Amino acid sequence: MRRLGWALLLSYVLALPFWAQDLTAVTLTTPRFNTGLFAGPGYSFERIGTLLPGQLVNIMERNRLGNWLHVWQVRDDGLIVIDGWVEAHAMHFRPGLDVFTMVSENWWTLDGDPARIVNPEEARLYGLPIMPRLSDAMREVYERGRTRGRNPAAVTRVGDSLLNSEWYLLPMRQTNYRLGAFDFLEPDIRFFGPNMRWSIAVQRGLSTYGVHDSLLAGRGCAANETPLLCEYRTANPIAAFIMFGPNDLIINAPNDYRENVARIVQISIDQGVIPVLMTFSSHPRHRFYARSLQYNNIIADVAEAYQAPLINVWLAARHLPEYGLEGDLVHLRNSGYRFINFENNLVNRSGVALLNLLSLRFMHELRVTFNLGLPQQVTRGG
Repeated sequence: MRRLGWALLLSYVLALPFWAQDLTAVTLTTPRFNTGLFAGPGYSFERIGTLLPGQLVNIMERNRLGNWLHVWQVRDDGLIVIDGWVEAHAMHFRPGLDVFTMVSENWWTLDGDPARIVNPEEARLYGLPIMPRLSDAMREVYERGRTRGRNPAAVTRVGDSLLNSEWYLLPMRQTNYRLGAFDFLEPDIRFFGPNMRWSIAVQRGLSTYGVHDSLLAGRGCAANETPLLCEYRTANPIAAFIMFGPNDLIINAPNDYRENVARIVQISIDQGVIPVLMTFSSHPRHRFYARSLQYNNIIADVAEAYQAPLINVWLAARHLPEYGLEGDLVHLRNSGYRFINFENNLVNRSGVALLNLLSLRFMHELRVTFNLGLPQQVTRGG
């Protein structure tokens, strides 16, 4: 069916004026529907045009997450007539194209355009990348963890009710995943999935202060052991995804929040666990929206101070319906699937699906950076 579609498309294109596009290139693509062309990989950039079905363009590069593509069209005299970014889900992919191995990655272009944002705290968040790169400092943390016997195939999570969901990461234990265009993540699910478990350091109502309170530790924890240290001891992870927001907005002053987050990061580093900080999505209609921007910027400050990886969930969720949030304007909206599913553009509709994708993409970074071995092939379920 895909080959027939391309045959019909090419018969249509041959009736158009000739452009210097390589009709045999596997990176040749066309929109599936009218789609916006932007000056950068995100909706905050200027919209510079519209691509129509039948317009052929070549994929030149992708952003780090792989959900935006840089495309262009060159005329036979060498003049570039189309040059911009489009959402990957809007484009046809020709048979044989693997975007993540055959298209170069652009890691230096911003994921948002802060120059077009009036609010300075929002602008700062728009200027931060969505997917981080591992610093030399975090490579040293990994080596520290390796000498302590950390399990390279284990990651955990530390946070409040934003992460206390059976829909987040836990479905990686299943084999009936559907990755769609992100099938390059399959080895990462096979590698990290079997060790995924509930976290002692994730609880409803938990705050950046409470995670250091031994009274909130659960069964299996030693006397006077905090939830954070108990989780690191029992899960023995190589890295931890860390997200705190709604509770701290109410009970912790900004300076206390900063100190508490920094303490979590420092303890993680000392324990040989890479602290992966994450901003949290917030809704302009929420009564604490302005405060949420301040706290998200504090998270970014701490990440910068420690050279810790920061996944900018706040920016990634800006284009989702209701910013990826449920009706309470706090918690991320579930996808409706109890397995990892990135098909049917779910990552652009569900906050939890997007968070799973971002987290898995960072696990991919860990596995590739540290050349972690792959497990045996797993038989996929139905």
